Amino acid sequence: MDRINELEQKIKIYQDEIHKKDELIQKLSSMDIGQIKSVEQKPNNDANKEDQQTCIKREELAALRSRVEQLCDKTLNQESELKAKSTLLTKTESDLLKLTHKKDELIAENEKLKKQLNDNTKCIDTKIAENEICNKKLNELNQLLKSEQNKTEELKKRLNKQIEEKEKSDYELTQNEKRLETFTTKMIHIFDTLLQNDEHLTINCRDEKKLEELITKAKDVVSENLKSKGHIQELLDKLKQRENENAEQKYSVNRLGELLTKNDRYEKENRDLNQELEYIRHKEKSLEERIRVLNKELIDSQLHIRELDKQLQETRNKNEKHHWINQNKYDEDNSQLFRNSLASLLQCNPTEISIKESIRKFMSEFHEQKDLCSRLEVRLSDALNRLDHSQASKHEIERMLEKTERECFDSREQIRRLETDLINSDLVKQEQRSDKLKIFSYLCKLAAKVKIDEKVASGMRFDELQEVLSTRIGQITSGEYAMLSDIQANADRVNGLKRKVKRLQDQLASREIQLGLWKEKASKLEDRLSSMNDTEMVAHANKIAAEKSAINARRSELEVSRLKEELTRLKAELLDFSDAKINVVKYEEQLSELSKLNKELEGIRQSQATKIAELTEKMELQTNEDSDNRNRLEEECRHLMNELQTTRKSLEQFQRSERELRGLLNAEAVNFS
Repeated sequence: MDRINELEQKIKIYQDEIHKKDELIQKLSSMDIGQIKSVEQKPNNDANKEDQQTCIKREELAALRSRVEQLCDKTLNQESELKAKSTLLTKTESDLLKLTHKKDELIAENEKLKKQLNDNTKCIDTKIAENEICNKKLNELNQLLKSEQNKTEELKKRLNKQIEEKEKSDYELTQNEKRLETFTTKMIHIFDTLLQNDEHLTINCRDEKKLEELITKAKDVVSENLKSKGHIQELLDKLKQRENENAEQKYSVNRLGELLTKNDRYEKENRDLNQELEYIRHKEKSLEERIRVLNKELIDSQLHIRELDKQLQETRNKNEKHHWINQNKYDEDNSQLFRNSLASLLQCNPTEISIKESIRKFMSEFHEQKDLCSRLEVRLSDALNRLDHSQASKHEIERMLEKTERECFDSREQIRRLETDLINSDLVKQEQRSDKLKIFSYLCKLAAKVKIDEKVASGMRFDELQEVLSTRIGQITSGEYAMLSDIQANADRVNGLKRKVKRLQDQLASREIQLGLWKEKASKLEDRLSSMNDTEMVAHANKIAAEKSAINARRSELEVSRLKEELTRLKAELLDFSDAKINVVKYEEQLSELSKLNKELEGIRQSQATKIAELTEKMELQTNEDSDNRNRLEEECRHLMNELQTTRKSLEQFQRSERELRGLLNAEAVNFS
C-alpha cells in the first residue's frame, strides 16, 4: 500500500509538471513575432542584418512550433498511458481489497460454523446421554410394570376363587331355604292333622307324656328355626361384604388396565422418539460428511488464493521495476528536450538562470491575465447567484401555485359535497311540499263544504286556513254561522295576505341565516378534515384494542364452554354414583345374611388393598415421570430441529459464499490471462 501511495504521488507530480509545460508552450506559441523582435532588437545593427535575422528567427520559430507540437503529442500519449496504468492499478487494488474482505468474511464464517458444529456436537452428546438415561429408566419402569402385571394376575386369580366361593355359598343358602320351606310345610301339615283329628287330641290330652313330647319337639323346631335364621343373617352379611370387596377389586382392576394402556401408549411414543433420534443422527452424520467436504474445498480455495496472491505480488514487483526504469528514462529525456526547447524559444543559453529570468517575465504577464480572469469569475459568480435567486423565487412561486391548486381542489370537493347535501334536502323539502299541498287541497275542499270561498281559502296560509276552519266549525256547532258576512271574509282575506307578506319576509331572513350557517358548516368541515387524520389514528388504535378484547372474549367463551362440559360430565358421574348407591342399598338388604362368612377374608382384603394402594402410587409416579420424560424429549427434539435448521441455513450461506469466491477467482484468472 505504501508503494502504491508513492506511485500515486509521483503520478500527480508528473501530471502537474506536464500541465505547466503545456501552459508555457501555449503562451510561447501564442506570442507574436513582432514581440520577439522588440525584445531582442538592437538599434546599432543594419537593416539587412535585421531582415536576415527575422527570416532566420521565423524559420527557427516554425521548427520550434513543429517540435512543440511533436512534444505535445508525445506528452498526450504518455498522459493517456499513465492514466490507463493508474486505472489498472486502481482496479487491481480495489479487486485485491474486495478479495481480502471476502477472504476475511469467509474465514470468520468458517470459524462461526466450526463453533456451531462443536456446540451442536456437544449438545447432541449430552442429549444422547440423557436419552440413554431415559431408556434405562424406561427399562426399569417396564420391569416394574411386568411385576405389577404379575401381581394383578394373581389378584385376578384370587378374585375368581372368591367368586367361586360366593357361588357355593349362594347354592348352600338356596338349599337351606328349600329345607326350611319343606320343614315349615311339614310342621304346618302336622299341626293341621293334629287339629283335625279329635280323637288324637283326646288321646294327647289324656296322654300327658305324648303332649310333653310334642311340646319338646315344637321347642326344638323353634330353636332350630331361630338358629337357621341367625345363620342366614350371618351369610347375608358375609355376602354383602364379599360384593363390596368384589366391587373395589373390579375398580382396582379397571384402574390397572387403564394404567397398562397408558404405559403401552408411552412405550409407542418412546419408540417413535427413538426412531426420530435415529433419523436425526443419520442426518447429522450426512451433514458432518458434507461439512468435511466443504472444509476440504475451502482449504483448496485458500491455497489457490495464496498462489494467486503470490503471482499478483510478483507481477506488481515486475511492473514497478519497469515503471521506475521507464520513468527515469522519460524524465531525463523530457528534461533535456524541455531545456533545449525553452532555450531555443527564449533565445537564451540552456542554463537555469537565463531560463528563470525569461520565465519571470512571462509569469508577470500571466499574473496580470490571471487577475483579469479572477475579476471576470467574480462577475460570473454574481450573475450565477442572481440566476439562482431568481430560480429559487420561481420554485417558491410554483410551490405556492401548487398549494393554491390543491386548496381549490379541496374547496371544490367540499362544494360538491355541500351541493349533494342541498339536493338531498331539496328532495326532502319537495316531498314535504307535495304532502303539504295534498293536505292543503283537502282543507280547501273542506272549506268549500263549510261554505268558505275557494279563492279566499287558496289565498290563505296553511296555519291561517286551519284557524279559519276551526273557527268556522266552532261557529257552525254553536249556531253563529248565519251571522257571518262577506265583509268579515274580506277582512280575513286581507289579514291572511298581510300574514303571507310577513311570512315571505321571514323566509328571506331565514334563507340568509341558512346561507350563513352553510358557510359556517363549510368552515367547520374544513376544520374536521384537518382533524380527521387524528381521529382516524385514534379509531385505528381503538379498533386494535377492540380486536384484542374480542380475542380475549373468545378465549373466555371457550374456557366457559369447556367448564360447562366438565360440569355436565361431573353431573352425569354424580347420577351414576347415586344409581350405584341405590343398587348398593339393595344389595345390602339382600346380602345382610352373608356378613359372617366374609369376616375371614377381611385380612386378605386389607393386605390386597394396601398392595393395590402402593401399586397405584407407584403407577402414578411412573406416569408423572413418563410425562416429564416425554415433555423433555419433545423439547429436546424441537431444540435439535431448530439447531439443524440453523446449520442448514449456515451451510447454504457457506455454499453461496463459496460460489461467489469461485466466480471471483475465475474472473481474476481470466483477467490475469
